[in-house]
Amino acid sequence: MIYNKHNFDDASERIEDLENKLNDLVQCLAQGYYPTKLVSAVRVTRALEMKTIKSLKVSVEELIDVYNNVPSILANSAVTVSVEAKINNQAEVFLNKSKQGNYWIIATKLESKPKQYWLLPNGEIDYHSLYRKLFNKYSITTIKTLFNLQDQEVSADKNLIIEQPAQVTFIPSGRKWKLRQPGRIVFGVNSRSYQLQALKQINQQHQELKSQIIQLKAEIAQLKSSLKQSEIEPKLLEEYQELSIKISPQNIINRAENVEEKNYSPPQETQPLEFVENPETKEIPTSDKWQEVQLIHELTGHTSSIRTLAIANWNNDKQIIISGSFDETIKIWNLNRGELINSLDSVSKVNAIMVTPDGNSFISGGDDGNIQICDISTATRRNIDAHSHRILAIAVSPDGKTIFSGSRDHSIKPWNYDTGEICWNRSEEQTQDSIIGDYGTVIALDISSNGDFLASSTGDNIVRLWDLKTYKLSPTNFQHSDLVWSVAISPDGKTLICGCRDKTIRLWDVTTGELKHSLTNHSAEVWTVGISPDGRTLASGSGDHTIKLWNLDTGELLHSLESHSNAVYALAFSSDGKYLVSAGKDQTIKIWQSSS
Repeated sequence: MIYNKHNFDDASERIEDLENKLNDLVQCLAQGYYPTKLVSAVRVTRALEMKTIKSLKVSVEELIDVYNNVPSILANSAVTVSVEAKINNQAEVFLNKSKQGNYWIIATKLESKPKQYWLLPNGEIDYHSLYRKLFNKYSITTIKTLFNLQDQEVSADKNLIIEQPAQVTFIPSGRKWKLRQPGRIVFGVNSRSYQLQALKQINQQHQELKSQIIQLKAEIAQLKSSLKQSEIEPKLLEEYQELSIKISPQNIINRAENVEEKNYSPPQETQPLEFVENPETKEIPTSDKWQEVQLIHELTGHTSSIRTLAIANWNNDKQIIISGSFDETIKIWNLNRGELINSLDSVSKVNAIMVTPDGNSFISGGDDGNIQICDISTATRRNIDAHSHRILAIAVSPDGKTIFSGSRDHSIKPWNYDTGEICWNRSEEQTQDSIIGDYGTVIALDISSNGDFLASSTGDNIVRLWDLKTYKLSPTNFQHSDLVWSVAISPDGKTLICGCRDKTIRLWDVTTGELKHSLTNHSAEVWTVGISPDGRTLASGSGDHTIKLWNLDTGELLHSLESHSNAVYALAFSSDGKYLVSAGKDQTIKIWQSSS
């Protein structure tokens, strides 16, 4: 037998399991009962434990980050448990596997550390239902035993934020878990980590203001030396005085103190939508290659992560941005002016938004499992009761007649836009509404520009293509080593782009199934990808806080944009190719312009 690091790690895990088993046996003897008295006695092995729960190769900090923002993606790696009714004399708390449990157990294991088990509230239950289950008068004692409720009062009107998951120990002989260390929960809009990030951003802006002071003082000194006071015209003198006031110390302090209020105060809502033209907007030549880029607007107003956005040519000539957030709102913005023009409430977190080809409506999907179709001009909405779990992806056919929705319930469903009914021709043997088999959670969707095929990413790490004329699966599949967060099909339909959790972007030949490029410049997971209308430029957004622009043909990196202070979740190019819009966990929307 060849001994290597894998053998050593394997042996170490088995020793750890045996030690747990021994400790459990000691406890059983001390309490006066024996494992062999169990009704369904089994021989406990390491294989049994491995089947119980999968290990994630993430740190606890990364686990907390993902759970607080996109808990649904952890479902495939979680074991659902409930608290054991009986507690022994030592007040030890045990948890058993239960399909209807209110809690999750997730295992993590990094190469340099032993396996750890973490307890979290069930992320598949929508927040209001979870709140009612955990914080009623019958359950409040249990949640307080498992988690310390820190700093703020328990509130259904605020988000539940995990600061530290509870740690549990797996007991092989009993096939259950024991509470080892309580976790910490707070209630609020933002986590403490985000508040620290916001303070860091304020400090950075303050430093920028100081640099501007130095530059402006130098300009004033130069102005003084080149002109005598008597020669300064009244208008120039007025400009000089305004400049002096602008850089006064008190003015700078006031500006720095107002940064946080400016960033986080919600804008006033307006309804129905009225679009105001910007008379100062200048036509800029279309850039094919995005060789030069500049940030022209930063939009604030959302109070939680922005998970999705789209750009619409409303009434064929007005460009607007539609953003969906975990703060349960959808906001509509004037792209050219960078101003909010409407805000709509949603009944749950918004995970996906697509605009109809005519630009007059948008379709959204969220945690409640429903599809909403909204008329942009009137803000009137109609609802489709679509899925039994949260919707994570929406796609619209090029003719605007069919909506495709992908869900945590493992289904892809096609809907008639006008009637809201399932609209595919099923055979007599096909009774289900979904066109897809059970491949796991449907994470992302995209349709080719000619409407011939649909690309889907699912929880089994495979991207599949579906013929939309027959609704049959293409023989070509695209296997990945990890989850694919985002998919995009090039305008010519020849290239499939996949943004992956393993930090890579993979470009596949749709016809042959061959890998054309693997782009590896991101240092964290790739949440979103988008393609310019001319098919020459690829944009990617990542957990490393950057947006990267690539030459789609060669895979050459063109730019790395670093304005966001947290993960970038969503990207969209305008239809004329002049603008790129980005959004993410820092709750801001950035508008970028090609200046080539």
